[in-house]
Amino acid sequence: MTKLSQSFAVLGLGAALCATTYAADFTDDFSTYANGELEAVSNGAWVYNGNVPHAAGNKLSVANGAVNTSSIYYKAAGYNAASTADFLNGRVEASFTLDSITGGGGEIAITARDQGDKRIQLSMVASKVDPPAEYADDTTDWFNFTMYAYNTDIAYSWCDTMSRANDVYAGKTFSLFLDLDGENVTAGFVLDKSGDFGENWTVAEHIFTGTTAITDAGAAGIYANNWGAPTTQHLNAVMDEFKVTEVVPEPASLAMLGLGGLAMLRRRK
Repeated sequence: MTKLSQSFAVLGLGAALCATTYAADFTDDFSTYANGELEAVSNGAWVYNGNVPHAAGNKLSVANGAVNTSSIYYKAAGYNAASTADFLNGRVEASFTLDSITGGGGEIAITARDQGDKRIQLSMVASKVDPPAEYADDTTDWFNFTMYAYNTDIAYSWCDTMSRANDVYAGKTFSLFLDLDGENVTAGFVLDKSGDFGENWTVAEHIFTGTTAITDAGAAGIYANNWGAPTTQHLNAVMDEFKVTEVVPEPASLAMLGLGGLAMLRRRK
């Protein structure tokens, strides 16, 4: 290849990189939607994820400007944010307001890099447990909150155990986030327990790091799983906001790649 051909090849590489299209940042607080099934009322912003195992017709709904996670009547429902189909690196996060936990509990999650048959999934699971031996006479419901980062090497993590869960948690907020950078994963759960029960009830923050084998781009989304029959085993909450912030090379940096290549060619003369 001649030096001139090499020069055009380097320029072409720089131009191709600069022309690469990345998924736009995405934020949704659901406030503009009418009440109804999420995909139907979102004007294309959300797509029902048929790759997630569902019970027939199981759908999340929007009510009063928030996604109602207890609207699914049995098993799981998942949705992808349509504009995030090429998401690769950055942050996926969502915030929730808790209502109640019934029966055995349930699961709420955010997802990223959806490959169809697999995805990175950060789940908060509320599961009913027996009280500790020293509280054997306590007749209130006890629940564990446990965080799972599926398709990563982050071990599941116990986050909280609480009696009187529906008294303590009702109206409290929590958030989930995934920070992705190539194979590197940071997963976090933040629960705000401050308020009604005195100064000992504060913000609980759990953050863990690890890696993932899912390194290709894919959509980000949400997922909920209620384990029992209608109204019997649910983690009842509303999703207040979902946000995706992608980290990509700056256009100026990409352009410099082409210029740097030309400089290298000149030094070879």
